[in-house]
Amino acid sequence: MVGDITLLIAGLLLLFFGAEALVRGATAVSLRAGIPPLIVGLTVLAFCTSSPELVVGLKAALNNNGGICLGNVIGSNIANTGLILGIAAMILPLGVNRQIVRREIPVMLGLTFLFVYFMLGESIGRVEGALLFVGLITYIIYSVITARKSGETATQEEVESVAPNLGRHWSIDALLLIGGLGILLLGAELMVTSAVNIATTLGAPEVLIGLTMVAIGTSLPELATSIVAAVKKQCDLMVGNLIGSNIFNLGAILGSASLVRPIVNEGVTMVDIVILLIFSMALVPIMLSNYKISRLEGALLVIGYLGYMAYIGVQLA
Repeated sequence: MVGDITLLIAGLLLLFFGAEALVRGATAVSLRAGIPPLIVGLTVLAFCTSSPELVVGLKAALNNNGGICLGNVIGSNIANTGLILGIAAMILPLGVNRQIVRREIPVMLGLTFLFVYFMLGESIGRVEGALLFVGLITYIIYSVITARKSGETATQEEVESVAPNLGRHWSIDALLLIGGLGILLLGAELMVTSAVNIATTLGAPEVLIGLTMVAIGTSLPELATSIVAAVKKQCDLMVGNLIGSNIFNLGAILGSASLVRPIVNEGVTMVDIVILLIFSMALVPIMLSNYKISRLEGALLVIGYLGYMAYIGVQLA
């Protein structure tokens, strides 16, 4: 048990540092291309910070550990909305770009409702996975085309505030991308193996481990990125990153993982699904309130998340 916990922590650290390297490399390349920070946050940065969930989800699917994969995605989306967005808003009241409310929130809710519908059938097959994945690709293409047609580009000030080391050679960014991916793969191997062993030892369903330790661990890149962005007052980047991460978790992770192997619902309850829906839908009235997330609203999100974790703790006890 102690050895598995040690491996789990080691896997978490590798996921964190691997994602950090991937984020730095990919973000620098994107900003060099003149892509606005909001689009970088919604697409490139969201994908990179969701890379731990992706590699863990694929590894779990290959190992036929559907509970880990489902718990990881559901738990990560809840953590992104309740814990991370809440903490960021408590640090700095967040102004919300109107585009996020008009486009990204509906896309996130659409994928969430589609996922919930699929879950009513007790499994996500390859056809369902393909629909989720195609929906994500369509969203990415539309976002990039729209940004290009609008003529939006990243200003020099925005570029320097997000990626201050763009003066370095592009080969360094390439090394960060490749090295980060390799570290992520190793971290995922350690995390999935140790999480399954811990669940077996505790006699707990794999999904509960996925909803808690694995979900929080794979959300560390989003947490680190959001805190830094909030301190730097980069609200577009931070909010875009979190909403984009939720979209990627549903479309890329569940989509690709179920294409590899159909994912059977092993332990996800209606309570977990309802909590996911509540946190996702709560963003609509919160963000429509003067297009701003206040410190009080952030605190309520965090309290709600801690309440859910307390409920999970009771289930594990």
